[in-house]
Amino acid sequence: MNTFQKLLAPFALVAALATACTAPTSPDATTGSSDLTEDAGSYQLYFTNPLPAVIARLQAKKLPEYSPATADRWQALSQIDVAGGRNLHQALIDLMARASGDNCAVLVSDYDFNRREVADAMIQAKSRGCDVRLVTDGDTVAKADADLTAARSQVDPAYHEAFTALRTAGIEIHHDGKRGAIMHDKFAVVVGANVASVWAGSWNFTTDDEESFWNNGIQINSAEMVKRYHADFDALYTRFGADGSVAKKSTYVPATDHGVAVGNTKFEVYFPRDDHASPRITEILNGAKKSIHVLAFSFTSQEMTAAVVARAKAGVEVRGVFENSGACSGAYKPLAELGAQNVTLSRWPYGPVHFMHHKVFIVDGDKVVFSSFNFSSSADNSNDENVLIVHDADVAAQFEQAYQVVEKATALAPKPVDCKVAPAAAPADARAPEAEAPTNP
Repeated sequence: MNTFQKLLAPFALVAALATACTAPTSPDATTGSSDLTEDAGSYQLYFTNPLPAVIARLQAKKLPEYSPATADRWQALSQIDVAGGRNLHQALIDLMARASGDNCAVLVSDYDFNRREVADAMIQAKSRGCDVRLVTDGDTVAKADADLTAARSQVDPAYHEAFTALRTAGIEIHHDGKRGAIMHDKFAVVVGANVASVWAGSWNFTTDDEESFWNNGIQINSAEMVKRYHADFDALYTRFGADGSVAKKSTYVPATDHGVAVGNTKFEVYFPRDDHASPRITEILNGAKKSIHVLAFSFTSQEMTAAVVARAKAGVEVRGVFENSGACSGAYKPLAELGAQNVTLSRWPYGPVHFMHHKVFIVDGDKVVFSSFNFSSSADNSNDENVLIVHDADVAAQFEQAYQVVEKATALAPKPVDCKVAPAAAPADARAPEAEAPTNP
């Protein structure tokens, strides 16, 4: 039995017992989807709400969309918390605090990282004797290190502080240097004497991603899910070096069965680029019978676009909110050109200061596709990503609630210029887009 098997051995029995004890008694029930427990076989969703920051900016700039006539609606939407709420970093810190005991570990693979509180939680886990490591993108390291340069990045004090603290604590950091593709994951594996959990979603572990962008996160308490994500982390850590070197081949071996049961809820998990997800996502879209709702930071995949267009032409309800920064170069335009009554689209206009950063499909009210994966060829063939597909009406309902908040907030914003006229210009005070932005997904 190897070290990792020893680490997870106690959870095999716990998972079996928890599944038996918490299994729903009817097909409509779910296991642990609303209340986070310490039992295996549970999960908890979280959603950011950046509207307080958006409103503050609208007020400061005296923009007309925030007026006495609309203020109450803006404020009401800003107070809505969906599922576990908007405090994602605290949920992740609380999870990391549970890592203790023999063979404990906190393994983080995160594209963009500057949240000092999360860095401190990792440092505390290291002080408890846990295996704590970080894999990140080379551009993120460049933001932290004055002696490194990258075309898209400048040194940022928040990044420098967080990375200096991690290194001072002896936490090893591997990254992918200056390659064209990006290490785009946003996950953490946390294991200890009484925890075996994965954190994933669209949220990068930064202040802006939590306070200024629309994002989601999920904590999944499952030894099998830990096993899958741990294998991907090991492959990334082996492939990328502390100096930014990149091995030609990955050691990751894709699973033959992508299904993972979490309690009575069916998940699927994929790890592009080594484990392509686009065919499966396209299959799910092609199978839509009633509705497809999409929140898209970047949606340029030709196969997925064709699938959604075809289902819209067949009468399936299609609703979507797109990040405006790159919407006109992707699926938004052909869908809008359908002019169909069953197609309702809008574009969130406040990026890059306030990105609409979700990557979500809600299909037929009982399936959800989400996590780090933008709907693009780059995400499937070049970047390092993870994709979760959940077959569960309760999960879909929580994402639908989050969708409705974004759609209603977008309805209060000014409509961007038509794609046929000209691409919408970024706000004059916008910060430079990240490498992850729709112009370079």
